Amino acid sequence: MASLSSVIGKTMFISQGELADTVAIPAAIIYETKQLNEPILVVTSTGKSGISLGYFQDVDTEVNLDEARRRGVDVIRRLGVGGGTIYASKGSSMAMFMTFPKDFFTNMEKAFCQIGSAAVHAYFKLGVKGAWYDHIGDVRVGSPRAYRKITGFGFTTIEDILVLNMVIGVGKIDVQEMINVIKVPPEKFSDKTSKNVQDYLTSVEEDTGRKPSDEEVYEAFKTSLEETLRIKLEPHEFSDQAKAIFNKYKEMAKSDQNLFLRSSGKRFSNIPQGYAVGFSRYKARKLIVTHLLTDGKEIKDIMISGDFYCSPSEYLFELEQKLKGVPLDDKEKISNIVNSMFARKNFEMPMVKGEDIVESITRAIDNAKQQLHR
Repeated sequence: MASLSSVIGKTMFISQGELADTVAIPAAIIYETKQLNEPILVVTSTGKSGISLGYFQDVDTEVNLDEARRRGVDVIRRLGVGGGTIYASKGSSMAMFMTFPKDFFTNMEKAFCQIGSAAVHAYFKLGVKGAWYDHIGDVRVGSPRAYRKITGFGFTTIEDILVLNMVIGVGKIDVQEMINVIKVPPEKFSDKTSKNVQDYLTSVEEDTGRKPSDEEVYEAFKTSLEETLRIKLEPHEFSDQAKAIFNKYKEMAKSDQNLFLRSSGKRFSNIPQGYAVGFSRYKARKLIVTHLLTDGKEIKDIMISGDFYCSPSEYLFELEQKLKGVPLDDKEKISNIVNSMFARKNFEMPMVKGEDIVESITRAIDNAKQQLHR
């Protein structure tokens, strides 16, 4: 690969889009990056409140869906991109996406650290002086003992293209609406200095007393990425082919099929007599949620969800299939199946260990047994 200082990329700013655009944009720029073999940056703002779920999250565990719909809050699921639930009240945040050709970064650690550094630099330009990068995938403001989160971001790899997804904290959040529409488990804050949503989140407006314009935010992040990654980003417009892909994925983002991809309510809606669904919510460095259907003898079905990142994503779904039929008490076999996934050469699940998955499964098994023995 050529030196980073000689790399040319493309950039776009989309103002007042829809939440579904945040699913369609990555699909379109993946196509463009494959055609051009160049990084592409897109920053967008939305004109409506919304909730964006991580690809591996259970919609029923994370969202009060009826209340969200009653309030007119859009709910979508990111395609392939992990991480946690992102809530944005109107005008409170913007979304940033960037695609990179294969091998742009030497590894995921470097990708996270360089993007984190660029985000910190961008917030400094917007007047936030106390921002710092907290590995992996967060930017916080304040001392490590009294910080507030201003940004979360993650990556996924699709067709050899690395895709960045970031939320930018711009304005004040409607905290009361957020509390009503998303379910924030107590485990989420078990390892944090803040113990509630209000004390945990911040924005440029909260920190500086001034809300920057969408254009200011875009310029700050664009120039910071150019400086940190040593690239030149030139204005870009979608090709006709990319526009068609954008429209296709926008409709997909609005579909129930995508939203309920991970849904404990639908997957375990019919529990046969003599069966139980065990549940666990285990907070390691990431939150791991397990639903497990059993007859008391073996695992009949299992769904592992949470705010983690996983690449390739299909490995997690393969793991669930391999665990079906395993005896409940055969912890060694469960461990071997889980660890075989972590041993695969191209598998990445940052901040999660095989033993964390095993612990979550074990707790779900114990919960199921308690139900069956009542």
